[in-house]
Amino acid sequence: MNIDFGDSTPFIEDTAFDETAWYNKQPDGIVYAGLVAYTIKGTLPENVTIKDGTKVIMSWLFNPRDPWDSRETLKSITIPNSVTTIGEYAFFDCKGLTNIYALWTEPKDYSYIFYHDTYNKARLHVPIGCRNAYATTSPWRYFENIIDDIELTGIEDVIADSNSETHKQITDYYNLQGQRTTRLQRGVNIIRYSDGTTKKVLVK
Repeated sequence: MNIDFGDSTPFIEDTAFDETAWYNKQPDGIVYAGLVAYTIKGTLPENVTIKDGTKVIMSWLFNPRDPWDSRETLKSITIPNSVTTIGEYAFFDCKGLTNIYALWTEPKDYSYIFYHDTYNKARLHVPIGCRNAYATTSPWRYFENIIDDIELTGIEDVIADSNSETHKQITDYYNLQGQRTTRLQRGVNIIRYSDGTTKKVLVK
């Protein structure tokens, strides 16, 4: 079964492709349908980075399908600046979040995407010089601890070629010692993209 989602995939019902061959072969973690972060399959690591190039994060994305499952083990999440739409309650079940990394220089205005206690417990990390922008935009303004410590020097916006079947995406993070990491960390980070290019990002 081959599914071509193209570049304009709209919101999708989170059970639309359950039990299909396409869904069954997807690895555990966030399942992507084209440029949409569509659903969660299996378990998640403590630190999650939404794939660069993603445009849409579905409503209730992290809602556990299994009532015995929990998203409270998720400690940090990184949202790339390619995201333009976040559905309601997308991160509502991520009640254990302690760090959120938002990479927009101009934050988007959304409603009801986090659990209410998240605003008190989690630190929101944003690009240097953008704290005031986040502090005046919902829902980011509700965070008690907004830290502008992400330096985006050298990072280029991802521009998807509508005529191409591939998109430039982050594949790996490394420190200066060449050790692979799971997310942006304090200090200099090396980001590797799917086309083989790399960029350096300094997080203070």
